Amino acid sequence: MTPAAERKLSHAVASQLSRAGLLEGDKPLLVAVSGGPDSLALLTLLSGLKTQSHLRLHIAHLDHGLRGPESEEDAEYVQSVANDIAIPCTVAKGNVDLFRKKHHLSWEAAAREVRYAFLSSLAEGIGASAVALGHTADDQAETVLLHLMRGSGLQGLQGMLPTTFWHSKDHTQSITLVRPLLGITREETEALCQAHNLEPRHDSSNLEDRFVRNRIRRKLIPHLKQYNPSIREALLRLSQSLSHDFSYIDQKVREVWPTIVTRTSRGLRFNRKFFLALHPSIQAHLLRSGWKELSGDTASLTHNQIVNALSAAQKGAGKTVSLGSGLRFHSDYGELIFETTKPFNS
Repeated sequence: MTPAAERKLSHAVASQLSRAGLLEGDKPLLVAVSGGPDSLALLTLLSGLKTQSHLRLHIAHLDHGLRGPESEEDAEYVQSVANDIAIPCTVAKGNVDLFRKKHHLSWEAAAREVRYAFLSSLAEGIGASAVALGHTADDQAETVLLHLMRGSGLQGLQGMLPTTFWHSKDHTQSITLVRPLLGITREETEALCQAHNLEPRHDSSNLEDRFVRNRIRRKLIPHLKQYNPSIREALLRLSQSLSHDFSYIDQKVREVWPTIVTRTSRGLRFNRKFFLALHPSIQAHLLRSGWKELSGDTASLTHNQIVNALSAAQKGAGKTVSLGSGLRFHSDYGELIFETTKPFNS
């Protein structure tokens, strides 16, 4: 990689951090580093920005407890990289298998929840402003394709956002997530690592076909390239276009939310009359926002669940729909009740 190419990547990362309000300030930025090429490239670019700004960094690495000695070696490698560049580092170990069984989640969903809980706890402990993640343009294309196959709506097809907010299902933890590499390809992160004589770790689980995303990356996208060699770029354009459309709808949802939604100890209550007067698109997105408010995200929410809830709202009092994840939607005479089976913290 040429110096000019690296400067271009550095500028892209700095611009993203600046838009998120994270480039300056007295709070450290937590950097999630797995040891792979993407997170190492992110760390390298952020480390370079330290000399140009007041950016303070803290490295975080979680051993998911799934790959035995291999994952332990990953943790040792990340710690050695942190020592070499004199950046503080926190390494921890989680138990994804136990969490998966307890909460009846997929491996991928369980790993995500355990990882974000760790990052959130650490960020709070060190007073970090946000967590920087190494998701690239390739990850974005895979995410859009995954959501497309699942029948996601606009929210899913916009893929990952440059800045988002995660909170745990019990509402006890939350964190700002920033993804500065979404405009940077995997080829570029690998080239950057090579230019800096870094030897990234490679997660063997990325080769296992039991994970849907791996099959998309290793089999589906190469197959689609036979029809469109620029399939990645096409998926990214789709993501960007739908992101603009969704932001407009989301703005409308935020405008009407305080006028029709009331929060209770068990969930949310919608003014039924005002709700039914809204455009069906706004109704659906209000329900999605309610789901996210109660469960943390909309990853497991399906199109059919939204359709069933909207049908219950229109049919009148006495209709109840189970929405999974311990949530139910009930239509009363004057209200639409969206609640969880147990109280959550306000």
